[in-house]
Amino acid sequence: MSLHIVVDCRMIFMSGIGRYLREVMIRLVRSNDYNFTCLYNQSQLSDLRELEFYSQCKWLLLRSNIFSIAEQFELMYKIPRCDIFWSPQYNVPVFVISRIGCRIVVIHDVYQLYAFHELNIIKKIYVKLMINYAVLKSDAVITDSQFSCDEIQLRTLANQTKINVINCAVDENFAKGFGREIESKCKPYLLIVGNVKPHKNISCVIRAFNNISESIDYDLIVVGKNTGFMTGEENLVTSCSDNSRIQFTGYVSDEELKKIYANAALFIFPSKYEGFGLPVLEAMTFNIPVLCSNIPVLKELFGDSVKYFDPYDVDSLSSAIMNVINSDDGCCESDYSEIIKMYSWDKSAEHHKVLFDSISKHP
Repeated sequence: MSLHIVVDCRMIFMSGIGRYLREVMIRLVRSNDYNFTCLYNQSQLSDLRELEFYSQCKWLLLRSNIFSIAEQFELMYKIPRCDIFWSPQYNVPVFVISRIGCRIVVIHDVYQLYAFHELNIIKKIYVKLMINYAVLKSDAVITDSQFSCDEIQLRTLANQTKINVINCAVDENFAKGFGREIESKCKPYLLIVGNVKPHKNISCVIRAFNNISESIDYDLIVVGKNTGFMTGEENLVTSCSDNSRIQFTGYVSDEELKKIYANAALFIFPSKYEGFGLPVLEAMTFNIPVLCSNIPVLKELFGDSVKYFDPYDVDSLSSAIMNVINSDDGCCESDYSEIIKMYSWDKSAEHHKVLFDSISKHP
């Protein structure tokens, strides 16, 4: 008899979490090994119908907001009997629900615990309690990298034996149909993909860009949501509003994102803290030259395949950009085929299946 898995899909159209959830779900549903019930919000309905696996799952409406008190009461009485409850974020059901067989939580990173001082007292209490509750009460924890595994062990009460490192990936066909043909009418541009949050360090790139903008004939495009975060940098967008060479696109569709990747001259990933760094892999599928911040997780995952800079040193980034632009190769295509082969959504889905099947057999 197939396992019945209830999965919280209310974040399925968000950037990092959503990409992870969509790609893994597509493959798990295709396998026909499980019966899925997916939680969703009313505002998602029209988009959900476009998902490949929509008709193969049951869908259960939740009306309360994510990370709200009302959410917990609604989860308590709406979650149906299931073998596994799979949460892609730490807002797990708090109340003991006997209808749930096993719990699996995905902790992509613990940035909010790393930057605990940035939160107000209410957010500190919520984050500390909820993340620790999630890792303690779940039967298994999934995270994206060894770095995040170590961070979870360091900053939470998690039992090491519960933590499973399952890398994110990029679809092998992600760039299909979006050849790297720079449009003549389009001014060349540097590209950042990431939500406008403090740890994404977008302000560093803007300062570096402003330092060298008179010496280069490139614009700067920032793709990613820029409002509605627990900690955000909305003022950063406002401060650049008078600079026609810096563009914040906000959230864009997958198709539009691919077009932007395809025509970028240089991709910059300046984060101070990450659990994985999915946009780096996405940029690699378009063979874009990549500059990454010199942080442990990116070195763990991408090794010597990219160039690095100090994310706390604006001059380091300015120099790195100029070095790429002025090198003999300039912003020519790069070959990342070997590194891309290391990260596969098919492999990731298989690891999920192994975990689901093993955990459901535990007494």
